[in-house]
Amino acid sequence: MAVDYGRVRVGIALSDTLQMTAQPYSTIENFPDIDRLISQIVDICTAMQVGGIVVGLPVNMDGTEGEMAQEVRLFADSLKSVISKPIMLLDERLTSIQARRLLQESGMKRRQAKSKVDQIAASLILRGYLDRY
Repeated sequence: MAVDYGRVRVGIALSDTLQMTAQPYSTIENFPDIDRLISQIVDICTAMQVGGIVVGLPVNMDGTEGEMAQEVRLFADSLKSVISKPIMLLDERLTSIQARRLLQESGMKRRQAKSKVDQIAASLILRGYLDRY
């Protein structure tokens, strides 16, 4: 499973059992209460029998980590405290931009694409992980 964490929306992508594909799964609204978000992710992990989670780490183009990267690290630590599966961080530079471009090229209207971009970005993160490992 991959997670594209954002302050407004969180994209989720899943792989097949053979870990050959990365498919967009859902977009979850991020809530002021992080426990509710984590609860929804735990529910997905349980229902879909997830073996591990890759969380996209938003690294700056120069390789440094900014405020959002620190927020994502805290989020990943929160997940680790309630999920016994492996959780790793993976550089997600440009995945949201690439996701928007893919949706635009597919002809999807901007309003429709807004709800899909995070889950497409999550699938790109997961694809990157599967290709690398």
